[in-house]
Amino acid sequence: MELSKGINTLIRSEGRNNSTIRKTTIESGVQQFAEGSALIQTGKTRVLCTATIENGVPRFLKNSGQGWLTAEYSMLPRSTTTRTPRESSLGKIKGRTSEIQRLIGRSLRQIIDLTIIGEKTITIDCDVLQADGGTRTASITGAYVALYEAIIKQIRSKSLIQNPLKQAIAATSVGIIDHEIIVDLNYQEDSNADVDFNIVMTDDFQFVELQGTAEKAAFSKSELDTILSESKGEEDKLINEKLKRSKKIEKNLLLSYTKLVERQRNGLAVVKVKRDACGGCFNVVPPQRQTEIKQKMKIILCEFCGRILADVEDVIIKENTFLKTMPF
Repeated sequence: MELSKGINTLIRSEGRNNSTIRKTTIESGVQQFAEGSALIQTGKTRVLCTATIENGVPRFLKNSGQGWLTAEYSMLPRSTTTRTPRESSLGKIKGRTSEIQRLIGRSLRQIIDLTIIGEKTITIDCDVLQADGGTRTASITGAYVALYEAIIKQIRSKSLIQNPLKQAIAATSVGIIDHEIIVDLNYQEDSNADVDFNIVMTDDFQFVELQGTAEKAAFSKSELDTILSESKGEEDKLINEKLKRSKKIEKNLLLSYTKLVERQRNGLAVVKVKRDACGGCFNVVPPQRQTEIKQKMKIILCEFCGRILADVEDVIIKENTFLKTMPF
């Protein structure tokens, strides 16, 4: 298979170019009783994700002092164009479901230090309300938001004294159709793809998982390199932009910022105030302090962790800006 050099010649149903993801929104806190929850919508795909934290761990971890994270995934019968029977009525979980559950669990275990939570089990539930391609990647992204909310609640209630989350995570799909690389496939595109990849990455652009399948035609190493280079190219642009802007910053300020980054265990030096708490250490930020942050008249640091508090964020994320910055 020979890939096209251009990436914007294929006409897509949503009017997107080949390197643009679908419009993505995430609403957190949608379920009253769950420790963490999020409703993610990517194009027409909608997935409800929840995080539950319970005491106890599987037998193989008892008396280890370490926690566990697992995931379950399911599709509602009418999430698809024709009714899909519930797997409970079939008496067994399908191979596809089992594979997706393991993918979600593996991905999230990479970005959490389970030794910090003690002998507790975090269960992630991802229920597909409507499926139009990319349900597993949307589940991973939505599950991270639900997990994040659950951890914040644990810290606020003093059930946790340290943040176990090491990084943020997101996922999307990349495919080849008619010799062209396209990002974030909907169902129609996925059904016609010659090659289909699911890519999971952290917010510092490290790969967590790569799943690649030749649906209709085998692909070569050079084609794989081309797919990955599309991601790498976007990452290089961000790095070069960072270096260019760094030269305009006073050296003492840049040095202070660099030290601040190195001091934080998750590498976050600049955070937002989310739900009245610092986005880095989750300690409460007083209302007066939040007002000063919104005014943007001076640099304000968190009195607990020393991070720079850049802005105050609303509860509902209108646009998933993290996904937009991912180099897919």
